[in-house]
Amino acid sequence: MVAELRVLLVEDDAMNVKFFQRAAARHERSVIDVANSGREAIELARGGGYVAVFLDLHLPDLDGREVLAQMRSDGSLDSTPVIISTADSSLATQRELQDLGVDGFLIKPIDLGALDQLLEHLRPEPTD
Repeated sequence: MVAELRVLLVEDDAMNVKFFQRAAARHERSVIDVANSGREAIELARGGGYVAVFLDLHLPDLDGREVLAQMRSDGSLDSTPVIISTADSSLATQRELQDLGVDGFLIKPIDLGALDQLLEHLRPEPTD
């Protein structure tokens, strides 16, 4: 049996949300919960049991860097993989975010094949 793949998408753009949801639908037992703001993301992540968080940097209330910093300082979230979803592909930004504890990047526009591979890589091993 395939283990459930449960991720949190932190994104306020409806088109990007639909893209991620369509991508997840291509994978058996995949669930994407959506937070439209940084504060909502932190609350959902604390109670979620997510295998990863996909985090946009530009949110209506908090900068994605602040959300990442709060997650990394929270003992219940500090080891949850965080993948930044951004159009900023500069090496300086990537280095800055790596120093803050990010685990990976999806550069917008997101390549569907790369997202598919990442989702399958994140899927937990099945338990009997």
